[in-house]
Amino acid sequence: MLEIDNIQVSYGEIEVLHGISMSVNESDRVAVIGANGAGKSTLMKTIMGLLTPKAGKILFKGEAIQGLKPHRIVPKGIVLVPEGRKIFPKLTVRENLEMGAYTQNYTKPEFNLRLEQCYDIFPRLKERANQHGGTLSGGEQQMLAISRAIMGDPKLLMLDEPSLGLAPVIMDEVFEEIMRISNELKVPILLVEQNAYSSLEICTKAYVLELGKIYKEGTGDELLNDPAIINAYLGGS
Repeated sequence: MLEIDNIQVSYGEIEVLHGISMSVNESDRVAVIGANGAGKSTLMKTIMGLLTPKAGKILFKGEAIQGLKPHRIVPKGIVLVPEGRKIFPKLTVRENLEMGAYTQNYTKPEFNLRLEQCYDIFPRLKERANQHGGTLSGGEQQMLAISRAIMGDPKLLMLDEPSLGLAPVIMDEVFEEIMRISNELKVPILLVEQNAYSSLEICTKAYVLELGKIYKEGTGDELLNDPAIINAYLGGS
């Protein structure tokens, strides 16, 4: 589905990603964990076309997409839920969801089916369909941001720090629903997170990013039981 081959990315003269290679297959939930400044968000921005790698390739379903602009990448099926959610605060919940579908030529029944899928996953959004996005709680805004992405019929769903700023109980709910989206909608997931434990619990594969390089990779279970990862990212427990 997604193949990243030895990409190097710089901000000006400062290289931030130093030869990153990784992959996401059709049934994967892939987590990228690491500390602040490791290059996680830079990786996501590069995949989405917000940054252009100075070397390396990004292939999506076999097609090279490095250097393409976001408006050409999104219709191919890559959809990003950005850090900080970035919903439209003055639009209603339903209007936000309608905006998520703008790249799709849905018939009315197709649109309604996709809308009901979102409401089924996050019932609170249906209750608040006519409420302005800016009046929702942080957790509800994250649910809305994820649902807006689902409305775009993603072939690859990317989430950048979805647990940021959420209360623990809401954070757990969001991770549960990410699992559900993967399983029920059959959408591969690429998840960038600082919450290493929750990410590794739900992922099929994970990469540890340190200072712009892949430090380790493996299954979620392998990394959850790796002493070096436990000490560095899981509180030594």
